Amino acid sequence: MTTDIDNINMYIENNQDSGCKAATDFLLKLGKNTPSKCMECPFVECIDDLDASDRNNLKRHESLKKVYMLIDEGKSAYSIARTLDIPQTAVQRWLANRRTYETRLYKLVDMIQYVGEQRSNARV
Repeated sequence: MTTDIDNINMYIENNQDSGCKAATDFLLKLGKNTPSKCMECPFVECIDDLDASDRNNLKRHESLKKVYMLIDEGKSAYSIARTLDIPQTAVQRWLANRRTYETRLYKLVDMIQYVGEQRSNARV
């Protein structure tokens, strides 16, 4: 008769925590030559669990920074859109949600370079 503890131990033995390539690469850049583990992930959130809006915002990070810098310089949404060649409605949406975007991106900024990569362990 197996107990719950035995079942947990068997599960742990059969399912090794291998982490993901993005976290391992990130740790290597920090000078830590150890493989990543999901339970010790260096990211605030799992990169595979990000929703589509977070992924898209991470991909747009540089554009968002430019828009916010230009608006802080006193430029209008229209002139920013023309300068950066992006739709004015996108600029207006980014400005209306600036606090939300900045707060969210600040938490996820370490993941920026890994968002566009194909990952072998990504869930479909």
